[in-house]
Amino acid sequence: MIFIFVFSQYSADATGAEYLKIGAGVRPVALGEAFTAIADDAYAPFYNPAGISKIKFFHISAMTMNLYWFGSYNVITTVFPISKKTGLGLSFSYIDIEDKVRDEKGEEGGKFSNYIALPMVSISQDFTKNLSLGTNIRYTATKFYIYRENSFTIDVGYMLKVKKYIYLASTIQFIGSPIIYRRLWEDPPLLIRNGFSVNIPFYDNHALFDMDFILPRNGIPYMGIGGEIQLNLPQEAVEKLNTDWAVIKLYAGYRSNLSFVEWNGLSFGASYEYRYAENFYISFDVLSIPYGPFGTEERISVSLRYYPLSPLKKKKVH
Repeated sequence: MIFIFVFSQYSADATGAEYLKIGAGVRPVALGEAFTAIADDAYAPFYNPAGISKIKFFHISAMTMNLYWFGSYNVITTVFPISKKTGLGLSFSYIDIEDKVRDEKGEEGGKFSNYIALPMVSISQDFTKNLSLGTNIRYTATKFYIYRENSFTIDVGYMLKVKKYIYLASTIQFIGSPIIYRRLWEDPPLLIRNGFSVNIPFYDNHALFDMDFILPRNGIPYMGIGGEIQLNLPQEAVEKLNTDWAVIKLYAGYRSNLSFVEWNGLSFGASYEYRYAENFYISFDVLSIPYGPFGTEERISVSLRYYPLSPLKKKKVH
């Protein structure tokens, strides 16, 4: 069935709820989902909630993605500080897949929709200048044909600044009790993510390298590697765009467990961000990954950042 086929593409593990492992966002997925030691934007709750307290601005983002030719995956997420050392995240994901009813002879008898709703609340705390811890709780409501499934899972993680521009991090994801589905018990797809990142600034730009090593509960460990470069646009180009500041970001990544796709696990993406108003920034991110005969995974996200800084500091927030 389509529902089973879609999520089997994300893992060969002998666990349930594989939909939990679909990567959220454009930037993290373009970076090979090696985002554990970065976690510096609105998609931090999906990879490492410990990064939220390091985010000292309000960030909201919405993403939409096509699931091959018969479904969609939509996310809206926001993170913001609630005190000097504490950050909060609120996220909602929704997966919709159209399927067909077939009789014993395989003849079609109509269509029906399946859905998966995933609200999540995250919180993070700076315990020292260099160490932060975070956790989240995720509720899952699933409907497949006439069957429904409900469950809770949590994630816990840490982020450690080892030296200037160098971070180490780990997250244990999808901790929860067995999921009961049609009288069958399935374990959630527990993952342990271990990440490393280096952010190298140059002039007003930066280059970022990141790597994740992922250990699934059942299955073969795999790796994600990514790189990002941010480039400020020349003043002449910025003036033509009717703003006073704009950048482009280019992403590239690799996931070792996606060798079946057309680009053998490679991913590429791009972003354009500009200053919309005083301390307000808007960005657009795009990603496309061809899956050969299965179609193409296309994503787009729109984000808004608000930095509560004075005009004299606004050029240093990036």
